[in-house]
Amino acid sequence: MSEARQALGSTRRVMIPLLERLDAAGATEPLGDGTRRVRG
Repeated sequence: MSEARQALGSTRRVMIPLLERLDAAGATEPLGDGTRRVRG
């Protein structure tokens, strides 16, 4: 989440709901190290 937050210049308070929404929409995929990335 830190990378996404820094890239978008946002706060953790804003990023958590955004990333949860992306997960729910199936827009992210899990990586082997426990992180996720946006499908593209």
